[in-house]
Amino acid sequence: MAMRARIGAGVPAGGQFAPTAHADPTVSLGDQDPAGQAPEWQLAALRGRGSDWRTAGFTPREAERWAEFGYTDPTLAAEWRTAGFIEGQSTWWSGRGFTAATAKPWHDAGFSPNDAKTLLEYGFTPRTARSWTSRGFSSREIIDYRCAGFTAAKAHPWKGLGFSPDEAAERDDLGITSTQAAQWRIHRLDASEEQRWIQAGVNADDYPGWNRLRVDPLDVEQLAGTGVTSPEQAAGWVDGGFSPAEVWMWRAQNFEPTEARSARDRGLTPLQTAGIRTTGHGG
Repeated sequence: MAMRARIGAGVPAGGQFAPTAHADPTVSLGDQDPAGQAPEWQLAALRGRGSDWRTAGFTPREAERWAEFGYTDPTLAAEWRTAGFIEGQSTWWSGRGFTAATAKPWHDAGFSPNDAKTLLEYGFTPRTARSWTSRGFSSREIIDYRCAGFTAAKAHPWKGLGFSPDEAAERDDLGITSTQAAQWRIHRLDASEEQRWIQAGVNADDYPGWNRLRVDPLDVEQLAGTGVTSPEQAAGWVDGGFSPAEVWMWRAQNFEPTEARSARDRGLTPLQTAGIRTTGHGG
């Protein structure tokens, strides 16, 4: 008699290890539903385009969020997402006229949409604008210093010393360096006055001494031609009422201010006084 194969209760045909149909946990409902017709894609916000959103690589929830921010084109939303933007960011940038491609370099350089739009209007690129912000300039300062004629490298010391773009430009146009301007600022002179004193060879530390003598930069230059180069040297001559030309004549004969003043008060010239000194005879 032929033996019949036994199949135990609850054991599938083919044996205990026979294959059975199970859902693949790596396959989403959307993958099993390539047309995007599964219930979870039937959202009002997607306007019947669930399949398009799915094809663009979105989950139903992601598609719903992008759609709620006004995106009706899944391809456009995918461009922004690929560029690294989330829904709210993308609408902020697109509202200022940027595409995903043009927004990305500005965003990566650390600029807001508003600042990027303004800087772009002034001819900046993300790279050139970044050369300013890396030195501590705000977007507003970038524009102001650039309009004043500065590069980022040239503007940096002026900004660091506290000069506004206009103050910096005025002095730079006159050949005053940022270091000189910082030294002279304590005297509260306008830029043209600073320039006159600097051109006369006066440093900021000596200015108060010259100012007390009530001389001007031209006097200082002329006195320098006689070898008098400091307020301390000049004091006796200026107080004695000597002109630079007179100072030169008296100093040519090796007289100091006190001697020159005494001789002049007696009506003597520098040459006469020198002759008396040589012979030892008074006039």
